[in-house]
Amino acid sequence: MDEQKARTVLNVGPRATREEVRAAYRKVALECHPDGGSPDGGRRLEDVGEAYEALKGGAAAGMSGDAGSLPSASFRPAEDAPPAAAAAPPAEDA
Repeated sequence: MDEQKARTVLNVGPRATREEVRAAYRKVALECHPDGGSPDGGRRLEDVGEAYEALKGGAAAGMSGDAGSLPSASFRPAEDAPPAAAAAPPAEDA
């Protein structure tokens, strides 16, 4: 999905920050979720997810153009995301 269409789907402007893109994604995803009674929710939810994926890197970097060309590692999870589980230390043989 190109950037212009993604911005239209999420209803965000070209200068939207990462937080604004994320908030718009959550709002639109809730509105069109199939469990919420939206008749075409399944297909629309796919479009919303695709739009979010297309914009999240570009919004994070403040770039215009093809945001999909950025590596996904440039997008960091939200501050409220749970921490990753730490690996257990290797067991010692007795």
